[in-house]
Parts: sequence; C-alpha cells; structure tokens
Amino acid sequence: MKKFNLKRVAFIILLFSLNSNLLAKQLDIFAHIHPHTNVEQLIQSKKKSNMTYKQIMVQFGIAYAMVQEGVINQDKNIIKIGLDKIQNHPSSKEHPWKIVKTRDMEAFKESLLYYDNLLHKSATDIQKSLKTNDWTTINKNIFKLSNHCINCHLTWKNNLD
Repeated sequence: MKKFNLKRVAFIILLFSLNSNLLAKQLDIFAHIHPHTNVEQLIQSKKKSNMTYKQIMVQFGIAYAMVQEGVINQDKNIIKIGLDKIQNHPSSKEHPWKIVKTRDMEAFKESLLYYDNLLHKSATDIQKSLKTNDWTTINKNIFKLSNHCINCHLTWKNNLD
C-alpha cells in the first residue's frame, strides 16, 4: 500500500490555489522553452559545477538583485545580465534533492522540475518585455519571477534535511 504523502498533496493544492488552470496552460509553453520531462533530464542539460545547491541558490539571489537594480535604474543591460545568469545556471555538484528528507525526495523532484520551468518561462517573459519601454509590464513580469522563487522557498524551507 502506497503511503499517503501530505507534503505532496499540500504542494499540489498550493499549485492549484495559485491558478486552477496553471499547470494545463503552462505545459505547452514549457515544451518550447524548457522541454525537460523529468528531473534527471533537467540536471543533465546543465553544465555541472562544483557548487552546492545552496550556493547556486545564493547565485540566483545575486542575479535577481541585479534584475532589481536594473529596474530601479531603468537599465535594461543590468536586467539582461541578471537574467542571463538565471537562464544559464549550472547544476550543483550533488543532486538537488539531497537537501530534503528522504521521504520528500520524489515530491521535491516534481517541485524542482515545475519551478525550474516557471523560472525559465518568467525569465523569457521578462526578456520579451525588455524590448518595450513599458516599465510597468517589465516590473510585473519581474514580480512573477520573484513570486515563483518565494513560493518554492516557502514550500520547502521547513523540509530540509
């Protein structure tokens, strides 16, 4: 008998509470942007680094700070540099799911694939909006990226091993 996984159910509820059609709407878009169907493909598609998963998350924070700095100064070049760091991030030296408890690894893998797709979709949307001078739209897209980061961290911060 398969054990009931409360965290997996909570994660799915969180996803659908954000938008009941979110997953269905995003899958077709992801196929053109970031076509990984499982987390192993995702990891293999990245350049391997000697950084831990936590260090890569720190690098994401630095890249996001560059994006914010670009918005504050209305400097699209700084935003592009930050986005490039996000879009071309390496994989960690160990599997990312090693940071969570064993019982949560499968749910974390699903979450990792989901949020990586959202991350790259949002970064692509920001890059497209940078072709305009509509700073309201640019900022809205950046806010979406920030929310994806925050939602993932809120989901997993208390489940680390």
